[in-house]
Amino acid sequence: MNFGIKYKLLVTFFAATVAVVGCMLFLMYWSFERGFLQYVNTVEQEVHDNLITSLVDAYKKQAGWEFLLDNRQLWRELQISSMLKSESVRKHLGRSADSSNLLQAPHLGGYAPDGHQSPQHEWYRRHQQRLAEAMPGMARGSFRFRSRLALLDKDENIVVGRIKDRQGIKLKPIKLGDELVGYLAARPRKELYDIHELRFTQKQGRTFSLIALFTIIIATLVILPLSRNLVRPIKKVTSATRELASGNYDVRITVSSNDEIGQLSKDFNTLANTLKKNETVRQQWIADISHELRTPLSILRGEIESLQDGVRDVTPERLASLHSEVMNLGKLTDDLYELSLSDIGALSYRKQSLDLGEALTVSLQNLQAEFSAKHISVSIETEIQAQIRVFADPVRLRQLFTNLYTNSLRYTREDGELKIVVQVQDDTVTIDFMDSAAAVTADDLPRLFERLYRVDSSRNRLAGGAGLGLSICKNIVEAHDGEISAQPSPLGGLWIRIELPRES
Repeated sequence: MNFGIKYKLLVTFFAATVAVVGCMLFLMYWSFERGFLQYVNTVEQEVHDNLITSLVDAYKKQAGWEFLLDNRQLWRELQISSMLKSESVRKHLGRSADSSNLLQAPHLGGYAPDGHQSPQHEWYRRHQQRLAEAMPGMARGSFRFRSRLALLDKDENIVVGRIKDRQGIKLKPIKLGDELVGYLAARPRKELYDIHELRFTQKQGRTFSLIALFTIIIATLVILPLSRNLVRPIKKVTSATRELASGNYDVRITVSSNDEIGQLSKDFNTLANTLKKNETVRQQWIADISHELRTPLSILRGEIESLQDGVRDVTPERLASLHSEVMNLGKLTDDLYELSLSDIGALSYRKQSLDLGEALTVSLQNLQAEFSAKHISVSIETEIQAQIRVFADPVRLRQLFTNLYTNSLRYTREDGELKIVVQVQDDTVTIDFMDSAAAVTADDLPRLFERLYRVDSSRNRLAGGAGLGLSICKNIVEAHDGEISAQPSPLGGLWIRIELPRES
């Protein structure tokens, strides 16, 4: 089953939200439990301090610890008295009825030295019951609280209290002035075990869980319209792509953002413009080819029909004219085929190290007679006398130079000039073909390398060829990792510049 990008985004955002909220829930619960345990230990620390104060007073009055020796009842009541004096306990008791009586604990002086129960014992029993009603968690956990406390003398012998083992026990010194009289041994709590504390933490955990659930629901409600808004521009691109594929090259997408979707829309519009331009060029290409083929075929048809009808006699001149048109048609067909091979990368290149000056000279020698017939002087200038070697296909390179020579020969007026300058700079060889009038207009210069384009808009064959020579030159130069450009010549005609990589 295929899911749309909207649902994939929704699932991704939902999973991310659940993961984040889950981590937050775990950390909140862990932090709360740890903080609550720290709070409980802090309260007990305050009770310990009050207990130490009470023990100092009792030691001072009883002149020793004998009154507490194995007197668990008095030890328990001392701890309850310390609880009642705790500020944290007072704040809690302040919310219960008649809490003031709980704070008025009898003085220890009322206890008999022999440890027997005194009249104050009934007071502690009654008020411990009321403490249990006001603070059940503290009262019900008092047994474990007491089991984690013990009174030691100065030699660390147990006076009263129970300690199963001394691992993790903290000894708090009890001093009368500067004299050490004993220690209060206390074991800090490492976990919550009271039923009310556990219930409280569970209640907070449920509250945190409800908050997390509502957070996920709200995030989902926010993510749903957000995913729709994110997918909407993608759907526009998809719809426009379908129209473009169907042949509608005028379709465009309105760019409404500067993000990746906006850049995609810009790239789509660029693609549409390119395809429309290519379609226009293709249509023009077909029209130009049809025109180029129609002209020699029309001439051949007219000449042959006139010969068939006996209007004209079969003479060597008539046959030469027919042969010339056939050759022009064959040359056009060969150029089109070669250009097509070059476009698809099927044109074969057998590159080797060769002398550039020799390729220029050999190509010129084949056309020297034509240049002499039009009285066009040709000069080749180079700044170095040594050979300039390039890695190129000798056949294609001579074809390149022959096309450029032919182009100058065709358009340069009689008694003109063609100047060729070869320069070397770093790893690049520059060949400049500069001829004299006739010149090329500024509007025609950018289009010289287009297929079937000729400066002569009437496409008169007496003025030029089929307009494929410079296009073939461009493909040959690019196949050799070079560049070719056109600009006005200082001699008054056309300046063709070729840059080729020099062999190292």
